Amino acid sequence: MLRWCSYCQKFLGEKEPYHSFDVTHGVCAICREKAINGMSDDVVAIRNFFSDLFRKVEKLKAISPRELISESDKLGISRPDLLVGILQPMLEKIGDAFENKEIDVLNEHLFSNCTESILAHFQGETPLNEEVVLACVDGNYHSIGIKMMAALLEGVEINPKVIAPGLPAREFGKIFENSSIKVLGLSAYMESQLKEVAKIVELRDRYSPSTEILLGGHVVKTHGFVSPKGIDFVADPHCVRKALSKIKELLLAE
Repeated sequence: MLRWCSYCQKFLGEKEPYHSFDVTHGVCAICREKAINGMSDDVVAIRNFFSDLFRKVEKLKAISPRELISESDKLGISRPDLLVGILQPMLEKIGDAFENKEIDVLNEHLFSNCTESILAHFQGETPLNEEVVLACVDGNYHSIGIKMMAALLEGVEINPKVIAPGLPAREFGKIFENSSIKVLGLSAYMESQLKEVAKIVELRDRYSPSTEILLGGHVVKTHGFVSPKGIDFVADPHCVRKALSKIKELLLAE
């Protein structure tokens, strides 16, 4: 379930059951200190905004990225919260509906294209930080996740290098040799792609042992997932802010 503060419209994160994308309400720490009680109409509006968006996807109605951004602004939704509290869970909800054959691939592509346009709209002019690289592993063509993470990082003035679609593992040996990467974020979609992750870890150990590797993507939430040896941090898809905090922490570390 998607938790939003009833008062300041801040996205609070997800809670079980994670397969449910219903919008619920809570109170953030700041508003709790103010001892505010009750639920505002704005959170109801966010719930309706999310539901209406999914109905448009179901009916293959055109979705204007500019209008979607404008509507979220009117609701007081911040850029990070739009990404992790609306777009990311909507992509998951659409993915689940596709797997259950409730919608077809056209519906999925409709919203994926809209999300890509929004991410491009948010792209700023922060100088490239070559100490942070986000990459899809070879065979993973689902790049929206790392582009979303890149947009969130740019919001805190960290503009990572993004590699998508993925590269064969051997290419990372050249990257490690010819650059000074502090953080490498990898995105894998299927369990079979973890073999590529393991190869990249081996190359890191050989050429750049100080580089920290974070692993995220659809694979980390699959049943029975076991992280490959050598991964320093597994990014929980239900708590993107933890991954953001970890990357900032690693960049500040000596």
